[in-house]
Amino acid sequence: MLPDPVDIAAHSPTAALTFRVKKQIPGTVFGTERGDDTGAFTILTTHERNAAANRHYIKVTQTKDATDPYSGTTKKKTSYVSLSASISPFGWTAAEAAALIAVLTDYLADSQVTVANFLNFES
Repeated sequence: MLPDPVDIAAHSPTAALTFRVKKQIPGTVFGTERGDDTGAFTILTTHERNAAANRHYIKVTQTKDATDPYSGTTKKKTSYVSLSASISPFGWTAAEAAALIAVLTDYLADSQVTVANFLNFES
């Protein structure tokens, strides 16, 4: 298990965050739900082993008050980003599985792709 809490550095415009375990997820799925000290962010991490694949899932959720541009009213809104990996239980080393995930994150970080372009519906 990861340490509790997990501290992450600031990444503008988000301040540094500390994520503490809020809930353990027992059973055949292993994982945790962590929340930051402000209550705005949640990290959900799950892992599942079976004969077909080892599945790993991580999701960050942010909830905040946002002003509706049409009505001018303030509403609680939520956005999230998730990453899911399904790795064969044989044929890939841990390093190869990590490299496969890095291909995706490197692709998004590439100057020709960028997260901004991805969010601008470019593919």
